Amino acid sequence: MGPRFPSVSALLLLLQVSSWLCQEPGPCRPGFGSDSYTFTVPRRHLERGRVLGRGKS
Repeated sequence: MGPRFPSVSALLLLLQVSSWLCQEPGPCRPGFGSDSYTFTVPRRHLERGRVLGRGKS
């Protein structure tokens, strides 16, 4: 039989990695990080001069 330390070390490493992988991420915060965003929209769906998210001026 070989030395027991490599197998014990491998077991401890697997236990640490598995607990790290199972942690839940932090909660999401609602909202956006910027005041404006750019979206690509086909021309047939957008009138000239129209800004998405705002009414006609």
